[in-house]
Amino acid sequence: MNVFHKFAIKSLKLNRTRTIVTIIGIILSTAMLTAVTTTVSSVQQFLLEVTEKQNGCWHGVVSNISMKQIDEISKKKEVEKQVSIQNIGYAKLPHSKNETSPYLYIGGLNGDYETLLPFYMKEGRMPKNENEIILPASLETNAGVSYQVGDVISLPKGLRVLKNKNQLWEDDSYLNEDDETFVESGKTAYHVVGIYLNPLYDQSMSAGYYVFTKAANGGPDYGGSVYVSLKDGRKTADFLKQIKPQKMKGTVADPLKDTNRMYLIYSGNASGSVFRVLGGLMGILIAIIMFGSIALIGNSFSISVNERKRQYGLLSSIGATRKQLRRNVLYEASVLSAIGIPIGVLAGIGGMSVTFYFVSDLMSNMLNQGIEEYGEALRLHMSAAGWAVLLAALIGFFTVLISAYLPARKALRTSAIEVIRQSQDIKIRANKVKTWKLTGKLFGLEGTLASKNFKRNRKKYRATVFSLFVSVVLFISATSFCDYMSTAINTMISTVSCDIRVGDDLTDDSKALYDKLRVTKGVTKSSYYFNLSTESSISAVVPDSSISEEYRNGVDGEGGQLNEPVDEKGNVVKSKTQLVDNLTVVFMENQAFDECVKQNRANGKFDALAYDTMSNQTRDGKMYQYSLFDKIPDEVEVCFPKKLPKHYEDVYERRVGKNGELECRMEKYLNEEAEPNSERFVPYKEFYNTRKITIGKTLDKAPFGMENKLGYGLVLFMPERAIAKICPAGIEKLMVMLYNSDNPTETSEKMCQVLENNDRSTGNLYNYAREIQDVRAMMLVIKIFSYGFIILISLISIANVFNTISTNILLRRREFAVLRSVGMTRHGFYKMMNLECILYGCKGLFFGLIASVGVTYLIYLSLRNQMILDFYIPWYSVVIAVFSVFFVIFCTMLYAMKKIQKDNVAETLKSDVF
Repeated sequence: MNVFHKFAIKSLKLNRTRTIVTIIGIILSTAMLTAVTTTVSSVQQFLLEVTEKQNGCWHGVVSNISMKQIDEISKKKEVEKQVSIQNIGYAKLPHSKNETSPYLYIGGLNGDYETLLPFYMKEGRMPKNENEIILPASLETNAGVSYQVGDVISLPKGLRVLKNKNQLWEDDSYLNEDDETFVESGKTAYHVVGIYLNPLYDQSMSAGYYVFTKAANGGPDYGGSVYVSLKDGRKTADFLKQIKPQKMKGTVADPLKDTNRMYLIYSGNASGSVFRVLGGLMGILIAIIMFGSIALIGNSFSISVNERKRQYGLLSSIGATRKQLRRNVLYEASVLSAIGIPIGVLAGIGGMSVTFYFVSDLMSNMLNQGIEEYGEALRLHMSAAGWAVLLAALIGFFTVLISAYLPARKALRTSAIEVIRQSQDIKIRANKVKTWKLTGKLFGLEGTLASKNFKRNRKKYRATVFSLFVSVVLFISATSFCDYMSTAINTMISTVSCDIRVGDDLTDDSKALYDKLRVTKGVTKSSYYFNLSTESSISAVVPDSSISEEYRNGVDGEGGQLNEPVDEKGNVVKSKTQLVDNLTVVFMENQAFDECVKQNRANGKFDALAYDTMSNQTRDGKMYQYSLFDKIPDEVEVCFPKKLPKHYEDVYERRVGKNGELECRMEKYLNEEAEPNSERFVPYKEFYNTRKITIGKTLDKAPFGMENKLGYGLVLFMPERAIAKICPAGIEKLMVMLYNSDNPTETSEKMCQVLENNDRSTGNLYNYAREIQDVRAMMLVIKIFSYGFIILISLISIANVFNTISTNILLRRREFAVLRSVGMTRHGFYKMMNLECILYGCKGLFFGLIASVGVTYLIYLSLRNQMILDFYIPWYSVVIAVFSVFFVIFCTMLYAMKKIQKDNVAETLKSDVF
């Protein structure tokens, strides 16, 4: 260790408070950097695990090729692992309820299929020989055909062929019995050894359900597919490019090559938009952290260097070069980094591990949505990849070096003589520190001194003001973001009144299904309503005078939604009545309608209750909500579309006829373009089936479970008993069943079983309660990460403020000693320092609050695209910010002043500042 290194170590020991604060700053900075990089690596690992669960961990696939080609590809030197699926044939599926999948596709597995492909055994095990077979779970749920493990099934095997004798395989969807033929070649008995789940194979679009056995040697070569995992996944594209697959004779499908793209991206073997997004977010956060860290650590080194300028000047005068002195400062930075960075890395990993542990439980449902049934649930866990830890440590060290180098370079530019004389420490004109007379009158001599000192040392206090500014902006901005999100989510949650919704095409047994679901365990409330399949085409004739200005002419410079009648030149023609297209008709359960009438105190004789609201997004992205009518008319003429003449279509153009009635235009379309001279204008009563509907009352709140109907225009709620009178024959209806439950998760699971037992798709069940739970969990996670980030940044800023104020006060020992020697009391000192603190705080808050309003408005602009929000400032965050700023400043001042009060005036005046 040379003399300069000893000098650096001694300087650190002599200024323990500043050294400790600097190390704390390095720890916080590195911990935050580690938290960011390891979060990205953990998310990457989680996405990789999800992809493995959904698609498997293969790199590339070649399909629709001969087994000979598959064997050649499998033996290539680049291949590490491979799975081949041999086309064995098809079997007729007896009693299948799925008309588009009347077969079983039999595939023979060979290779590392348990490693590379996502097979999840619901029951049993994988096949070990060509006499054993596994069946998909969807065979029962989708086709209504049930087999058990242990069954022996005899399947009539064969091929799907066209009239030209070409074979059809799994890339060829089922045509029909006229276009394709099943050619049976014999029967084979299989022993069912397992029921599997596999998200890789989509059963919904296939001609046959995938069943697998162990591939056998020999037999006809019908081709197949091969999945490969390469020794170097980065070369997957090049590997597939060099393969020239040949089409098999007698088949329809062409050879296909594809990559497991998402797996390659998440495993680091390919680039993609997801990584670019994650990398961009990581870069932004790292830049913010470095910005705040350099402000703290750089300020600490700046104070250290400025405090020892005379020492550096003396060393320079006896032969020390600028390079040696600069290296001395950088060595000091390296020593501090050697202590702070390892602790910061461990703190970052530990903090994120704890965060992920709790966050993973909160987000369990959302993280595993769509993959719940495939094996064990995945958890978002800490995955501190080597690159993430190394990157955080290097950026942390680089941040410290920059923080040390900048003030050192600036300080060492000055000549040794000027540094020793300290002639450049204070360079300011008298008029620059001139204070208002009012300051002296209000605050006395102490106020004048405080104001002059603040103006004299602007550069020293700029770092303090900047730290306060950053903390205020980040805190209020993060609070505003979370507050806006919470407001939007709470609005959404408050508008959803039912927990579970089930849709069903109206059939003879729909009511029976509703009753079965209604008695499911946990159900506390139920109802239903009917949608019309043509509801988007339903219109209403209303008085022109009742239509609102927003609906007619639009909002914020946008065009209106009203389709007004026009003349031949396209000019709008005045009409006493208008056809309003934004209309929805809902037929409620009779009892539910009667309760709604009673709750809203609707009296008299009427046909419907109404709700009037329209949500619209303008070109600037803002969401607006308004009404169609200034006042909903007491009666509207609802228009249900008639069947038009063959090839004619409604072109949604209106005009006023000779008798003053509205007419609708239709044109003949044989191809994509209208036939010339085919247009016809027809009176609207010939164009539509019309029904006059009287409206009893306008609702302020949607009936139970019907919030999704709002925002699209006028909604008319009518009882089920009115269907025969109002709804024309031939219009198809959809029955929507609504349920509340004291345990929605358990109830929805039991309802899914009921739907499966009644040959209904579980995809028609929608669990609102789960969605709300997931959204709340997501919001909580956002708050945890947002406030965690803000707290750490604020701690860095607080450390910066503490370091700056306390050091600057301690450096003014001789100044304070002079003031005490001429009679300034302790009360006067505290009064002067309190005023200085108020100046710091007010300046930091002034700029911070202005910037916070701007950032909050930008947040509002970005969020209003997707939700209806009013701009506001969360004032509680402003109050907290103001209190926190002055609390930190005054606590720091009291700490430093307490140390100075212990000084002896005479000894301090005799001492020199080194």
